[in-house]
Amino acid sequence: MENLNILNGILHNNETWALDMKEHSASVLEENGKGQSPQVLWIGCADSRVPPGLITESKPGSIFVHRNIANVVEKEDESLNSVLEYALFYLKVKLVVVCGHYDCGGVKAALSGDNFTPYINKWIAPIHNELQSLQKVNPTHEELIEAHTKNQLAKLTKHPIAQKAKEDNSALEFVGLVYDPASGKLKKI
Repeated sequence: MENLNILNGILHNNETWALDMKEHSASVLEENGKGQSPQVLWIGCADSRVPPGLITESKPGSIFVHRNIANVVEKEDESLNSVLEYALFYLKVKLVVVCGHYDCGGVKAALSGDNFTPYINKWIAPIHNELQSLQKVNPTHEELIEAHTKNQLAKLTKHPIAQKAKEDNSALEFVGLVYDPASGKLKKI
């Protein structure tokens, strides 16, 4: 019964949103009905507090999004690879953002030393290994998040798909951002 109430709330909120969009932004819905041409690919964390369109006040259709636990970039991730290829070669986005966030549960889990389920352990192991090599003694949580995000951005710029896209489009840019859920602000790193 509780799940039905949650679903009904989602559907009700969507109905309200759709009516509001139709009344105040009908052109956005009309354009979205014709297809998409986003300018940005956003690679971010799946954390529910970090919705890219909302925190950037972007219109639907303007950001192509790939999210996973702790905004990880791995060459072997087929989901990421398909999103990169599609966004860079077919949608021809102009900006690729890797966005981390403070209070990231994935980074905390990676550094905790705790044993989770096999999929989670496999996913967070590279984060642990990368952050262990951080040169600073006793880094703050914020420094760890920023270092992790910079690591993911560096891996992205070295990714074969990203390198090929950059060769084809020298104007393509890659940037790292960190979001603070407590203040609602983004910071370029």
